[in-house]
Amino acid sequence: MTGEDFIVKGGIFDCSLQNTIFVQNAKNLVIDNITSSRGSDNPIEIRDSFVFVKDSIFEDSYDNKCVETENGIVIFYNNLFANCKLGFDMELTSSKIYTRKKSGEWNYSSLNYSAAVFLENNFYRIRDDAFHCHDRRKNGKGNVYLFLKNNEFSGQAGHTFRKFGKKKSCLNIVKISSELEKAIKSDNLNSAFSLIKNTVEDLEN
Repeated sequence: MTGEDFIVKGGIFDCSLQNTIFVQNAKNLVIDNITSSRGSDNPIEIRDSFVFVKDSIFEDSYDNKCVETENGIVIFYNNLFANCKLGFDMELTSSKIYTRKKSGEWNYSSLNYSAAVFLENNFYRIRDDAFHCHDRRKNGKGNVYLFLKNNEFSGQAGHTFRKFGKKKSCLNIVKISSELEKAIKSDNLNSAFSLIKNTVEDLEN
């Protein structure tokens, strides 16, 4: 999936040799009420994008992650992540993000961080860790931000479940403000992304 200002709603995506859903170079994409499962890599992977994911299910990635993001900003609201080795993995590999316009032209953004927002999601039967965050740029300064509020967690029986892993990799954890929560719940993407950017910029200054 690539492009800007579009919605994917009400689909069921099952089984893939790679990622069941792969998003790259998307801006203001809304993924709503979909079920994705059993990718040999991940049920969903999002790269170099600004995406809002809500009311969806990502499951049955027994040897990998339920969801992986790389660069950009992604918001997760009211989703279920189930039956995976890891819940979520976020990487920052580049400060340059290109998104594709409706005309087919490319739009360039400079973003010196990666951010993910989790509001009222359920992580169910996660085998190892719920969250991983990595700044993989050369001389990276750990500019990966995780916004959290009212998420629920449970691990698989017989395994040691950890919210942040044995060595905590998500160092920049931010509480979701009431303003950001309101913007997310009212589907106001422009306001939500703006509030996230302003919060990160304030923390970095």
